[in-house]
Amino acid sequence: MNATYVQKGEYIDYIPPADVNAGDVVVRGRLAGVAKLDIKAGELGALATSGVYDVLKGGEAFTAGDRVFWDEANGKAAAEGGVMLGVCVRDADASDATVRVILRGGNIGTGGTQGGGSATTPSAAIADVVIRSVTGNGSWSGGDGNSNVAADLTGIRDAVNAVLAVLRAHGLVEDE
Repeated sequence: MNATYVQKGEYIDYIPPADVNAGDVVVRGRLAGVAKLDIKAGELGALATSGVYDVLKGGEAFTAGDRVFWDEANGKAAAEGGVMLGVCVRDADASDATVRVILRGGNIGTGGTQGGGSATTPSAAIADVVIRSVTGNGSWSGGDGNSNVAADLTGIRDAVNAVLAVLRAHGLVEDE
């Protein structure tokens, strides 16, 4: 056996060298997490590596789907540089104090200032979803019941393809 399951990874154990306050963003290498509770120096605590948080930011605007990085020197979210914190889930104007971010545990890349590589390295291309019909000629058979199924499947396909387009646009998935 090469590996043994330890935990889901929504939180990771953390023993800080100095006190950490609830809501602090903590960076460990390429991993950024958020302390949900105060953690005393030298005591075991936990950092959230998933979930959605409102994070202090500088004077930059963000659009839903933008990558959000943690500027450790300034203690704020940034549009580039530092360690990737997650992805913006709600537009934030430059004048807004915070940006809403879904954390990306395990960090999928850096902003180019740490670790040297590109912002992300997709592992494989994912093709758009294509609905295959019941019949060989591309039409649905069986009357109204199947027409509703076809409409439902078409809506699901369109939603999945929209998500894939956003992931491709932000470099999280390779183009086909």
